[in-house]
Amino acid sequence: MHFYDIFKKHFFGFFIITIFLIALSNIVSGNIWTLTLLNVVLGCIAFVYYRFYVEIAEQKLADALPIRPQKSTLDIKSYIEAQFFPTLVLDAHDNILYLNQSMVQAFDDTAAYEQKAQLIGQDFSALLRVPQLLNAYDEVKLSKMPKQFHFEHVHNGERQYWVNISPIALGDNQNSGENWALTAEKDYIYVFTLRDLTHDRKTDRMRVDFVANASHELRTPLASIAGFIETMQGPAKDDEKAKASFLTIMQEQALRMTRLIDDLLSLSHIEMNIHTKPTDDVDLKQVIEHVLDSAAPLAAEKNVTLEFDNQLGGALIKGDADQLIQLFGNLLDNAFKYGLRNEQGEKIVLRLAQNTANDKYIVSVIDFGHGISANDLPRLTERFYRVSGQQAAKGTGLGLAIVKHIIQRHNGEIHFKSQINKGTKVDIEFNPLK
Repeated sequence: MHFYDIFKKHFFGFFIITIFLIALSNIVSGNIWTLTLLNVVLGCIAFVYYRFYVEIAEQKLADALPIRPQKSTLDIKSYIEAQFFPTLVLDAHDNILYLNQSMVQAFDDTAAYEQKAQLIGQDFSALLRVPQLLNAYDEVKLSKMPKQFHFEHVHNGERQYWVNISPIALGDNQNSGENWALTAEKDYIYVFTLRDLTHDRKTDRMRVDFVANASHELRTPLASIAGFIETMQGPAKDDEKAKASFLTIMQEQALRMTRLIDDLLSLSHIEMNIHTKPTDDVDLKQVIEHVLDSAAPLAAEKNVTLEFDNQLGGALIKGDADQLIQLFGNLLDNAFKYGLRNEQGEKIVLRLAQNTANDKYIVSVIDFGHGISANDLPRLTERFYRVSGQQAAKGTGLGLAIVKHIIQRHNGEIHFKSQINKGTKVDIEFNPLK
């Protein structure tokens, strides 16, 4: 330790000794008045220094003490209700202490806040009647150990849940942090926490199905092209007529793969931006006219009349013009593929009107073909789904899936109406510009 540190540490002691020596020298010399004045000044200095020294020492001591968090009251009811996942708390007698509205909605389709209040205090079987869940709860009560597992519940369709059941000891639980197997003498509450996995599982199945369907759709034309190449290199090596025929078919198959890849990329792009709502002002009348002009050559080739039944002067919405053109183009393309009977005088109608009940704009694509069965209508927008008997049509099975996602991005709705041998009508509703 350096001399400076020793001096700083014992400064107050040195200061008192100095005062004593000065006072002693003045007494010896007989200078009483000087001694008195000097003692007063030095005493004041000593007192100020002493207070300063004490305050520093107290502050150091306070800083060394551990910080104790302030106590706060927790409203358990508000905490349970604030939980995003369905949550339920039972007492030791299987009665409901607390539950949130998410738990009620998960197991009762007539859920209401009044009913939730009525469930408090009742036996939890009034809410939960799932055997697998009840059996797991019995295991937790016996073992006093938490348990997690998956189970299925049929309610408004099949639902899949992950659930955690945890016992919590009340009263003296000082050792509960070290021992989960708490003694049976203590009272317990049991906390159920659920997570709905239905959407995640459905998404996983859709992803698997999508990959399988896309692989199947690509495998067919690839196998066809590979087979024709092998034939042209072998038995038909010198057959120019067969080569020409095979090359035509190979070109069709290559175009089929190109359309499929284009639709896959388009669908992926639309899904990526589905939550980014369009901001441009678009007139539906101009979009429909553009689509009809583009389809005019095909209509002339098939001898089909395209009719635009415009019941409005204009119809402004917030939209993406390119996607809306793709939307109506796909619907019109389906009408050409599936809505014609190959007869004289056929027509396809596009109608622009307004729903008087909700003031929404309605764009209808109407054909007068063979129609679609009621069993097929709910599945029309599924990826790669094709209506029975129309598999031979040259489509990718993604057109209406693209239509659905474009409509969702525009906050619209789509409705299908069809009668066998009378035709099909597709209605798309849009919110008008405000």
